[in-house]
Amino acid sequence: MYISLHNQTHYSILDALSSPEELLDKAVSLGMTSIAITDHGTFASVWEAFKLSKKKKIKLIVGCEYFFKRDPNQTHFNHVILLAKNAEGYRNMLSLNFDAFANSPIGSKKKYPIVSWELLEKYSAGTICLTACGAGILAESIMENKPDQLEGDLTRLINIFGKDNLGIEIQANNLKRYAGHILKEIDQNLINRQLIKLADKHELRIVPSCNSHYINKEDHDVHDTQLAIGSSQPKSSRFRLKYDLPEFYLKSEEEIKKFFSRNFGKEFADKIVDNTNYFADLCEVPEWIDPRFSNPSGKEMPSFPARDQEDYLEFKEWVKSDNNVFDMSKTRLLEEDVQYLRYRVFLGLKAKNLDMNEKYLERVKEELEVLEMKDFSSYMLVVMDFIEYAKKNDITIGPGRGCVTSDTLVQTSVGFKKINDILVGDKVISHTGKEREVLNTFKFDSKKKNLLRIKSEKSFGDLVMTEDHKVFAMKRSYKENIVYRKYNGKNRKFKELSPSIIDPVWIEAKDLEPGDSIYTTFLNTDNKDYKYSFDLAPGTIDSTFESRSSLKDTFSVKQISKTQNFNYENVRKLRLCKNIPEAAKNKIESYLNDNNINLSDWQNNQNKCQVQRVIEITDEFLYVLGRWVGDGSQRYQQKNGISFAFNSDDIKGIERISDFFTKMGINVSKTTAKNIKSTILTICIDKFSILFKEIFPDYKNTSQSKHLPIFFRKLSKRQLASLLTGLQDSDGCITKDGRYESIKSVSERLILEIKEITNILGYTSSISVELAKINVDKKGVSRNCQKSHCIRFSGNLVPKIDNQYNNGYYAKILEISSEKSDHVYDITVDEDHSYLTTNGVIHNSVGGCLVAYLIGIHQADSIEYEMIFGRFLTKEKKGNVDIDMDIASRGRDQVKEYLFNKYGKDNSAQVSNFGTITPKVYARDIARVYELGGSKESGVTIGMSIADSIDKDDKKLENIESGLFDEYCKKYPEIKQNSKIANKYRNLSTHAAGCVCGKRPLKGLVPLRLDKDNQVCLELDKDSAEESGLVKMDLLGLKTLDIIDLALLLINKSGKQVSFPPPLDDKKAYEIISIGDTGCIFQLGGSGGTTDLCKKLKPENIDDISAINSLARPALKEYRDPFIKARHGITEFKLENPALKRAFGKTYGFGLYEECLFFIAQDIAGWDPDQADRLRKMTKDKGKYPEKVAQIRLEFIQAAVDKGFDSKFVTHIWDDVISAFQGYGFNLSHSILYSMISYQTAYLKAHFPIEFLLANLMKESEGAKQDRDSNILEIKNELRAKGIKVLPPNLNKSQMEFTLLDDQSIITGFNSLKSVGDDAITDIIAKRPFQSFQDFMIRVDSKKVRANTIQALAASGVFSEFGLTRKQICGHVSDYRKKLTTWLKKHDPNKESFIYPWKDNSEWNATEIYALETKFMGESFSVGNKIAYKELAKIPHSNIRQVDSAENKTKIGSMAGIFSKVFEITIKKEGKLQGKKMYKFNFEDFNGQNCSITVFPDGAEKMFKWIKAKTKKSEIPETFGMVFASNVNYYNEQFGLVLSDIYSLELPPNLPEDFKIKKDVKASEITTQSLSEIEEELFDEGIVLH
Repeated sequence: MYISLHNQTHYSILDALSSPEELLDKAVSLGMTSIAITDHGTFASVWEAFKLSKKKKIKLIVGCEYFFKRDPNQTHFNHVILLAKNAEGYRNMLSLNFDAFANSPIGSKKKYPIVSWELLEKYSAGTICLTACGAGILAESIMENKPDQLEGDLTRLINIFGKDNLGIEIQANNLKRYAGHILKEIDQNLINRQLIKLADKHELRIVPSCNSHYINKEDHDVHDTQLAIGSSQPKSSRFRLKYDLPEFYLKSEEEIKKFFSRNFGKEFADKIVDNTNYFADLCEVPEWIDPRFSNPSGKEMPSFPARDQEDYLEFKEWVKSDNNVFDMSKTRLLEEDVQYLRYRVFLGLKAKNLDMNEKYLERVKEELEVLEMKDFSSYMLVVMDFIEYAKKNDITIGPGRGCVTSDTLVQTSVGFKKINDILVGDKVISHTGKEREVLNTFKFDSKKKNLLRIKSEKSFGDLVMTEDHKVFAMKRSYKENIVYRKYNGKNRKFKELSPSIIDPVWIEAKDLEPGDSIYTTFLNTDNKDYKYSFDLAPGTIDSTFESRSSLKDTFSVKQISKTQNFNYENVRKLRLCKNIPEAAKNKIESYLNDNNINLSDWQNNQNKCQVQRVIEITDEFLYVLGRWVGDGSQRYQQKNGISFAFNSDDIKGIERISDFFTKMGINVSKTTAKNIKSTILTICIDKFSILFKEIFPDYKNTSQSKHLPIFFRKLSKRQLASLLTGLQDSDGCITKDGRYESIKSVSERLILEIKEITNILGYTSSISVELAKINVDKKGVSRNCQKSHCIRFSGNLVPKIDNQYNNGYYAKILEISSEKSDHVYDITVDEDHSYLTTNGVIHNSVGGCLVAYLIGIHQADSIEYEMIFGRFLTKEKKGNVDIDMDIASRGRDQVKEYLFNKYGKDNSAQVSNFGTITPKVYARDIARVYELGGSKESGVTIGMSIADSIDKDDKKLENIESGLFDEYCKKYPEIKQNSKIANKYRNLSTHAAGCVCGKRPLKGLVPLRLDKDNQVCLELDKDSAEESGLVKMDLLGLKTLDIIDLALLLINKSGKQVSFPPPLDDKKAYEIISIGDTGCIFQLGGSGGTTDLCKKLKPENIDDISAINSLARPALKEYRDPFIKARHGITEFKLENPALKRAFGKTYGFGLYEECLFFIAQDIAGWDPDQADRLRKMTKDKGKYPEKVAQIRLEFIQAAVDKGFDSKFVTHIWDDVISAFQGYGFNLSHSILYSMISYQTAYLKAHFPIEFLLANLMKESEGAKQDRDSNILEIKNELRAKGIKVLPPNLNKSQMEFTLLDDQSIITGFNSLKSVGDDAITDIIAKRPFQSFQDFMIRVDSKKVRANTIQALAASGVFSEFGLTRKQICGHVSDYRKKLTTWLKKHDPNKESFIYPWKDNSEWNATEIYALETKFMGESFSVGNKIAYKELAKIPHSNIRQVDSAENKTKIGSMAGIFSKVFEITIKKEGKLQGKKMYKFNFEDFNGQNCSITVFPDGAEKMFKWIKAKTKKSEIPETFGMVFASNVNYYNEQFGLVLSDIYSLELPPNLPEDFKIKKDVKASEITTQSLSEIEEELFDEGIVLH
C-alpha cells in the first residue's frame, strides 16, 4: 500500500489548499493506513490533524518541510523534510524549527525558520530525512550541475541520519519551470533520474511522492488562484510562484505506480511504493503529540510559590491554628499552594464580614472542592498575584441588610410613595387597614444579599425583597371534599381536592412559591361624609354673580363654519352685523341658541349669565369632577374656564353635565364635530379655572399630570363611589367577560390614587402597564407614544369577584425569581410593624467564581449577581479554566513581563491567531487577482463592491443569502469557480492578549515560533492550546482603563475629591445614561442604536446596563423593544414552561446570556454542567461546524423527550430559542463586569465632565490616524456644548497633551498637531518660556525641532504673540535659521539682537488660514465655517436647531453647512436600486450643530455631478460645503437629514500656494557647497536623501 509522505495543508499559508480533514478523508478513501503532513516550516496543523487521525483511525506521521540554507550567506533557501519516528524525534523536530527562527533574514517582515547543517546534526535523533521537492536540498545541485556539492551534501546527510533513516525523494510529476527573477529552474524529470542514480550508487531507499497541495486533480486551477493571492500578483503574472501541471494532488497507489512504471518499469514502481511503507512503519502512532503523554495529570500550570509572598510567615501561623471556615486538620495535609489559596479565601471572607455567613461558606467550600480536585489552586493564585502586582504599580485592572428595593410603593396617608422617599413621622397603612406612624427608616447595603422578585396576578410592578422578609400571605392548600358521581350507572363516592382559603399569616419570602397568595388589606376609614363648600366670588353678598366670558375662540367664525358646514362668508358677515340671506341667518342663530348663546352676545363676543356663587361637595358635583378627570381640560392655560369631551353618542352624559351647570345659571357652550363624533361642552367662566386649579393643583394641562381632587382621601365611601362612577363613565369600560371594570390613563399618579379608592371601597384591583396605540404620521414618525396604565377592579358597576376574604383579598403569586440590588430599604412602623404596598402587605424588618471575588480577581459578588460557578468550572469539565483580565494598555506589557520572569521565560509564550479567508476577504482577493473589469484598479474597486454585498455575519460562501451577491456571481463566474479557497487560512498573527505559563520548558513540548517582534508564540490558537492541556490567561489591554486612570489623575490634580471605584447607586450616573448623554461612556456611546437603548431602558442598576450591553449586539436587535416593554411592565411575559424559569425568568423570557443555555441544558435535557457547556461552545463556533451542531441537536431533543417533555415543545426550544444563540450569546459574568466599567465611566462623566472628557481627548490624541481627527472633534464639540472652552495651542502654555487650565477651559496639546513629533515637543517644553521668535530659534535643538515642525506650529498660530505673521515664518524659517546660525558664530545674543531682513509682513487671507489650521489642528480656531465658505453662507438657509424645533418638519427650504466623514453603503436589497451606492455623512451647520445626513442613490448622482464639475474627478473630498434641500429623518430617535436636492456646492479652501517654499539645488551650486551642508538643509526641510 502506498503511503504519501509529502503533503501540505492550508497551514502552509496560501501555499496549499487542503485542510487536514480533507487530506485525511481522501487518504482513508484511497486505502492508506498512514499519512504524513509536512507543512512548510510549521507544526501548526499537528494538533488538529492528531485529533482527526484518532477519529478517522488512520496513523498520522508528523513531518515538516524545513527551509534550509547550506551557507548563511545564501540568498535563497532549499527544502528538506524530516519525519518524527518517536517522541524523541518529535521533540527534536520542534526544537529544530524553533531554533531555526534565529536564522531568519534580518529586516524581513515575516520570520522564517532557516535550518542549517549544524541544526540538523544537533536535532537528528529519532527522525527520518527525505530530500524533498524540486527545490530540495539535493535537487538544486543537480539543476546547477554541481556534482561535487551534490555528493558532499548527500554524504553529510548519510552521516547525520544514517542510510536507514534517509529517503531519496522523487516526485510523480514532470514539472519543468524556467528560472525567473525570484524562482530557480526546475526540471523534475531530470531531477528524478539523477536522484535514482544517486540512490543506487549509495544504496539508499527511494521514496515516491506526490507533493500534494490539493486533494483532487481538478483543484489545480483553484490552487493556482490561491498562489496568486499569496504572491499579491494577478493570476496572469509570470513573476510569481506557479505549478503549471495539474499534478500536485493526493494520488492513489495506482496512479503512483502508473507514473513511474511508464519510465522505469513495474518492478521499480512496486519497490519504491514498498519503501513508503518501510518509512511509515518506522514511525510510531504519535500519542506523544499530546503533552499529557509525558504529564498524565494534564496540568501544565506552574505551582504557585507561596514562600515568596510577603505574608508567608502569617500564612504558616494560620495553617497551625484553627478557624470556623476550614477543617484545619485536613488542610494541613494539603499541598502548600492549596493551603495558601484557602488562606487567601479566609482573609477575603474576614475582610468582607462573610466568615459567619453560611451561604457564602457553603459556596466557598463547593468551589474549592472543584478547584482543588482539578488542581487549579495555583492558577487562581497566579492570576491573583499578577493583579496584585498591577495594583501595586498603579496599573488599572478592570472589575471583575434590608428588605425591599427603593422602587417599592408603600401606601401612606397621602398616597403611594416609594419606600426610599418615606420620612420618619409619615403615616402608612398597615396590615390592619389602619394608618400607623413611621418610627424609623433604614437603608442597607445589599451587595451580599440574595433578593427575590415576586410577581403576583394583581401586581403593579413586582415586590423585590430579601429572602428573610416576611409577607402577609397564604400557602397554597387544599381541602378534601366528598362528592357523588355516577359510575357504571351507580352513584359512587369520590374524594375531591379543592382550594382551601385560610387566614393570612406572616411567611418569609424564601418560603413562598408560585401558587401561594399575597394578602392585600382594605383600608379602615371612619366613613363620614366630607362637607365643604367653594365660594366662586368671595367678598360679595349676593347668592349669584354676573359672568361675562369671551366667545372669541370657543365659537369663532372658523370653528362654526367648519364644524357645522355653514358658509364661511355668511358666518363672518353675521359676526360683523352685516346682512346675509335670511335662511342662513336663521340656521346660525338656531345653532347659537341650542348652545345657550344669544346672537347679540355672540356678535359682541360676550356671554352674560348670573351664576350661583357657592358650590357644595355633593355626590353630583363629585360625579362631575370624576367626568372632568377622565375627559376634561383647562382652557387657555387655565385662564378661561373648563371643558368636557364626550362621544356624541353619550347623550345621557352630555345632558347630565350640561344640566349641572345650567342649574347654576351658566350658559354651557356645546360644539359638535360630526366627522369624528365628538362633542365638547365648554364653561367659559374664568372663576372655574381658578376653582379647578384649587381642586387639582398639580394639573399642568397634560394627560400625564391628571390626578384626583386634592381632598379625595377625606371623602366617605359613598362619595368616593360617586367620584369613581364619574371617572368610569368618561374613561372606563367593562371587560368583555363582564367581570371587571377598567380605567386607563397615561397618568401613573391617577391610577395609584384610584388604587387607593378601591382599597377603601373594598374592591379587588390590579394594575398593568402597556404602550398606548402608536400613531405614525406620513413621514413615519411616531407620535403620542406614551406609557399607559390600566387598573381593573370589581364592585362598583359589576359584582365583586370571589377571591375577597375578610377585610381584603388574595392575589396569587405567578412567579418568583432572583434579583439583585445594591441597596435595600426598610421602615419601622408603630404598633402593627407592617405596611401595605401596591402588591400586598409585607413585614418591616460573582464572574461566577466566588473564590475569585474573595481573593481580588474581580469585583462582582458572585452570589449577589447570581453568576454560575459551573460556567467557570465543574468537576466534569475537561477543559481548563480561562480568566480574562482587562488591564490598562499602558501597563499590559509590564504585567506580562512580570509574569514571564516569575515563572520562567522558557516556560512562557503568547498564543497565535489563524486568520481565515472570510467571504468578504475572498471577494476582494478574487477580484484583485483576476483583475475584474480589466485592470488592477478596477479589480480593487469591483472587489470592494462585491464585498459590500456580503453581510459581515456571513461566515461561509455557500450560506450567503444576498440577491446582489448572486448577481455578481453571474457576472463574474470566477467567484463561484474558486469557492474552495474561502475559509482557508490566510495569515498567522500573535494573539493580543492570550499567553500561557507552564511548569516546564515549552520548547520541544509544543510547536513554537518567533513573531516579527521576536515574541515567543505557540503555533496553536487559544482553543488548541487549552485542549492540549496548557492553561491560558488573557491580559486584555483596555483603552478605557487608561482613560479612567487619566481622569482620576486630572481630578486629583485639580484638587477635587473622588471616591473610586464609586458606589453603585449614584443617581447622576444612571441619569446621564438614561437621557442618552453617552458620548465616551464605555460600550454605551458607540452608536445611535445603543444610545437609543439607554434612553428607552433607562437603567437603574448594573443589571440594566448589562442588559443594554447584551441587547446592543446585532444578533439580539429584534429582542430590544419587547425586552424593554417587559422590563418596564408595559407587556407581561409568561414562560412557556416552568422548566424555563432559571433560564429566562430574570431576563423576561429573552435569552440574553450564555448562562441561559446552561439552564436550558440542565432543566430541559437533564444534562450535567459539562454537557451543558457544549451548548455555549457551540455558539462560539458561530456556524463553523454544522454537522457538530446537528448531532448535539439530536442528542438534546432525545434527552429532553426521555425526561418527559413533549417532542414538539423540545424541537421548538432548539430551533427557535437555542439556535438564536448562534449569532452571539453574551457571557453574564463578562457583561456584569464590563457594565461596571460602563457605570464607572458614566459616574466620572456625570460628576467630573471636564476631567473625563479631557482624558478621552488625551487618549484619542495617542491613537491611530484613522478616525482620530473626527473623534477628537466630536469630544471637543461635546465639551463646548457643556460650556467648556477648548483653546488653541499656546507656545508657552501647551503641554504634550490636551491640558486642563481651569474648570471652564482646556488648552490644545502639541501632540494633536500634525508634523509635530514627540522629540520636538519634549525639547520645546524643556526650553521655554520663550520671549521672542529669535529666542525660540536660538534655544531649541535644530535637530529635533525641524523646519517642517516650525511651519506646523506657525500655521497653528502659536507664534502670533511675537508679532510675526504665519506667512512670514512659514516662508522663511529655513533661511532664518541658516542666517541666525551664521550670525551666532560672531555675535552674543545676550548683548545684541539678530535682525532678519523680512521682505514681507503680510498675512494669508482668512480662507487660507482656515485651510492651514484645519490641516494641522483638525479644525480652525481663528476662522469660522461661515467665513471659510462665505459664498454658501450668503445663501438664505435654516440650521439644525430651527428645523428640529419646528412644528412642520416635512419640508426644509434649504440647509447649509459642512459635509465630512463619509460612509459608503452598497444597497443589497433586491430591486431597482440593488448594487447602487448610498452615503452617510456627518453634517455640521454654520452654527456648529451636528447631525447625520443620508444621501440615497438619486441624491448621490446629483452630488457627483457637482463634485465632478468642481474637481474634474468623481471622488468625494474629505470635506466640502453644500447648500441643499432635505427631509427630516429620525432613526433610533436620533435627528438626521435625507438629501433631496442640491443648490450649491463648494470645495474646502485650498492651502496657500506659497505655503511651502521649494528651493531648487542646482548642480553648479554643489561645487561651492559641501554635500553635508546640502543634506543638513534638506533634512531641516523634512527631506531625507537616500
